[in-house]
Amino acid sequence: MSKPYKGFEPKWVKEAAPKDCYRSIFRWGDPDFVKYPKESLYKMMKEKFKMTDADFQQYDGSIGMEKVVLDQPSRLATEHIEALKKIVGEKYVTTEDYPRLAVAYGKTGYDAIRLRRHQIDSLPDAVVYPDTTEQVEQIVAYCTEHKIPLYVYGGGSSVTRGVEPTLGGISLDMRLRFNKVLKFNKI
Repeated sequence: MSKPYKGFEPKWVKEAAPKDCYRSIFRWGDPDFVKYPKESLYKMMKEKFKMTDADFQQYDGSIGMEKVVLDQPSRLATEHIEALKKIVGEKYVTTEDYPRLAVAYGKTGYDAIRLRRHQIDSLPDAVVYPDTTEQVEQIVAYCTEHKIPLYVYGGGSSVTRGVEPTLGGISLDMRLRFNKVLKFNKI
């Protein structure tokens, strides 16, 4: 938490983003930690960009606190959804809006701007949460056999646009269940 400002202080966002909103997707790090610029950085930004306190009086447009609601239903056939559920389990396959958008973008500035503007260019049709190497192998084999595009979402820190599901299909979200250290090699 920054020290209190001595002069004018912009209306910075000082609360954590709701868990199902756009902002919770395009921000970095601990979802409950909120940090805003120190007064010295704020003054430097004003000086460098020739801005005044008036430029910081209000936000223009959305700041992403709205709940994610999309008008883009999954295009994946029910038979494929059911096959994936047989591989990983019923509750580990979803076509819900928020999980689909949460794995659709990485962390480039371009990604953050698109999410802030609610600009959805790419979206997987389903998100699958594998638990074992065998499940991943079965999913890859199934997607290959049925020509379903497959993307992998690891930590979500991509700045190369490599996680963006440009052809729809399936995104494997490795964060939920594929998160165990099995062994460690000191060398």
